Amino acid sequence: MPNINSVDKTVILQLSGCAYSSLSDSFADSLKYGRNTQNAYRDKLFLLNAYIEILQCYQPLVDGLVTEDDNCVTETEMQEIIENISKLTGVCFPVLGTSYTSAPTTVTTTNKIVYWGSSALTTLTDVQVQALQNLSSVSSANGTRIFNANDYKYYAYPASFGLMTSFIDTMTGFNVPMNTMFTVTIGGDTYNVHRTYYSIVSSLTIQIS
Repeated sequence: MPNINSVDKTVILQLSGCAYSSLSDSFADSLKYGRNTQNAYRDKLFLLNAYIEILQCYQPLVDGLVTEDDNCVTETEMQEIIENISKLTGVCFPVLGTSYTSAPTTVTTTNKIVYWGSSALTTLTDVQVQALQNLSSVSSANGTRIFNANDYKYYAYPASFGLMTSFIDTMTGFNVPMNTMFTVTIGGDTYNVHRTYYSIVSSLTIQIS
């Protein structure tokens, strides 16, 4: 099997991001069918998010920027993760090393990174937003996000996605009180940043739209 190159990484990451969005929607729909179904989708979301984070940090060896010893995972482990993402989501990824003309351009212009997580800080800089526990490459800011226990819950997304106005606790169905939105600039893009009004001790799953 050929080594993963930068184009492979970009395409796989963006297809995985789309799969995450679809899985988030399925999780939201599962809330009406009982806890067992809900937990099954939640477990898949946790696992897929972890895979996406590893894919984000992975540097293709063919670029010559890192050695295998310096990478976050080995080439073999990365290829196993890609296979696991495919099994988890049902997405069939292109063969590694595939050449593209216009197709990757179409994909890269629609997906952008969103960030979310928990922090004790009452406001965040652009660097601190990027250091939140979770990120995903998606084509929409809508979706279900799972937040760690303790502290304020933060969600940041490109302003070009439109303004998110609904934050629903999926366990209770109630609105989650949010503080006044602020913005930061990341990679030349303006990001809307939302923070819960209160510091919340428990973990929290929020449906955002």
